[in-house]
Amino acid sequence: MHPTLGMNLRMCPHRNQPQLISYEPSTPAIRISKWRSQPRYSYITKLAGVEITDVQDIEKVVRICRAKKYKETHVYFATIDKIAMHPQKGTLQLYHDQLNIVGKHL
Repeated sequence: MHPTLGMNLRMCPHRNQPQLISYEPSTPAIRISKWRSQPRYSYITKLAGVEITDVQDIEKVVRICRAKKYKETHVYFATIDKIAMHPQKGTLQLYHDQLNIVGKHL
């Protein structure tokens, strides 16, 4: 039995949160819907209603769920949305096609 239900995880050095990298074949994690596109490289924030701060927390919650013989549990993923920022100034950036729409409203 895989200690993290088949999820290959790493601690993100920037956010200090466990990050989902990939899945092991023939494990329960493969049943996560849209696992190839959406949850990859996202952060795991909760598992079975328990706040997660590192990979050891996930292993501990999985052991508890197995001891209680749960058939299923909920995993909460979070992603970081990228926004257009000026690289030196750190201010928000607008693109030319966005200015056309803004001009129609003015």
